[in-house]
Amino acid sequence: MRGMTGNFEVHLTGRADDHHRMAEVAAPEGMKLTDIVLDRGRTPAQPMLTFTLKGSWDEVRAQVQDRRHRLAQHGVYAVREKIEADPNNPAVPRTDADAAADPDHRYFEHHLKLRLPDAAPDRLAAITALVTPHQARLSRNARRRDADGEHRFVTQRCHRVGRITARSRLAALRDALAGYEIVEVEEEYVVHDTALHLDDGWLDAPAPPARSAPPPRPGRAGTPPPTCRSSPARPASGSTPSSNRGWPSTSRRRSNRVSRSSTTRSGPPAGSAPAAPPCTVCCTRSPGPSGRRRSCCAAAWRSGPSSATPPANPATSTWSSSRRPWRTTRTCASS
Repeated sequence: MRGMTGNFEVHLTGRADDHHRMAEVAAPEGMKLTDIVLDRGRTPAQPMLTFTLKGSWDEVRAQVQDRRHRLAQHGVYAVREKIEADPNNPAVPRTDADAAADPDHRYFEHHLKLRLPDAAPDRLAAITALVTPHQARLSRNARRRDADGEHRFVTQRCHRVGRITARSRLAALRDALAGYEIVEVEEEYVVHDTALHLDDGWLDAPAPPARSAPPPRPGRAGTPPPTCRSSPARPASGSTPSSNRGWPSTSRRRSNRVSRSSTTRSGPPAGSAPAAPPCTVCCTRSPGPSGRRRSCCAAAWRSGPSSATPPANPATSTWSSSRRPWRTTRTCASS
């Protein structure tokens, strides 16, 4: 933010697997290592190096880039750069109107340090329920061990509001935590945050993705596969049974040994019932009794009326099956 001058606190967040290298360079570079662990979120482990600078905004930015370059020489690469200013700095927005046009990477941030008897899940859940309505969430410093109890940090963020509104929200958060021991309170104004997405799912948990319905299975009743198209209706005759479209095929559930009946190549024997009319036209051609061809026909039968009866003489079936020959009494016409 050009025109801002004063004291700044800088946090450089590294990768979780760079923790040991960050610990080695922290003291020589005059930095403090904090091992932040969020209570939830996409990136819960965020080791962070902290140091302070003073000067104009342009001078501070140049010094931060120089520090990042020196860290990179030691194999430490910052994935996040966060620069905070004193909330009482004259350049910090005072009213909501002053902050209305602020980008997402500028916001007020408050930290309340709590001392707890223990870290029992029920206790932490109760605190979480209290602070969540105030746009706040829990975190901890994994490097710190205290003999006087467990410490937790409550972090609150206020976007696009002025200092007056931010402090009123902080007061409301403190009132909500009146039953707990508050050791320390910090107020900050974040001027620059290069990786706010690292906190996704922490302060604001994302909504779960919508679950899409599974695609329909091919061949279900009423849904013939796309490889079939209807053929013209055949005129019914008094001596020809209507059809057996209502009888579902079980060819997919068992291993049928399908054979072509040589006696039907020239038509049914004398005195037998006429063969049923062809089913729908298949869009694919295949020689012989292929499974795909019969599946296509079976789907068409199931989508038709169900008032018909099986053929009178199963032996005249064009395709025969080991269990129910009349199940496959139709031949798909060539397209």
